[in-house]
Amino acid sequence: MIRNLLIVCILLIVVKSGLAIHCWNCNSYLDKACATLARGPQDKNQLSNDIRNFYVDCNTLNDTFPRKYSFCRKQEQEIEQEVRIVRSCGFETSGRDCYKTANPSVKTFVCECKEDGCNASTILSFNPILILLTIFLTFFITTFNYFSN
Repeated sequence: MIRNLLIVCILLIVVKSGLAIHCWNCNSYLDKACATLARGPQDKNQLSNDIRNFYVDCNTLNDTFPRKYSFCRKQEQEIEQEVRIVRSCGFETSGRDCYKTANPSVKTFVCECKEDGCNASTILSFNPILILLTIFLTFFITTFNYFSN
């Protein structure tokens, strides 16, 4: 019983949906509103007009070459002492969550993530469903172990 419950919970946590990822797609050099955006999934109808078009379904981007977007990317660039934020959909991962690059005129800090709208703020966010599931499983397992002894 517990084994089956744990398997179902792990599958729910691990299995990703097949839907396209939604990311912020903008450049603060072109539009200052790109510099500060809300993190997490967004309802485009609830967004203000100045940022509504920044939140995109990555598979609807009109690229010259068709790509399979699978994550969001945020780049903080310092170009000649001016900071720019570039947010985009990603198709080829670096294999790292975050990394830095630098040369004499450009310093870049890049982060990649796989949840809708995750390429906004740098504040950590927690999934409330996973927190509740963890609490439930802990309670269930400790209660079960208590009564089985």
